[in-house]
Amino acid sequence: VSSAASDVYKRQLLADIKDYSEMNEIYGNWLEGVEIAPARAAFEAANLPKGAKVEIVIQAISPE
Repeated sequence: VSSAASDVYKRQLLADIKDYSEMNEIYGNWLEGVEIAPARAAFEAANLPKGAKVEIVIQAISPE
């Protein structure tokens, strides 16, 4: 199974889409040194579980 960042797709659900810039900065710091950042999409979503401001869903894709 590949662990390359390019084999990962990530969805960010934000309680307020205005927080996207801050989330993207944190995401960039987390991936420091990664040559190709994973594909991602961000959406605003109301009523995330437990009052969360952010929910992240990550899917890894096996090249096999």
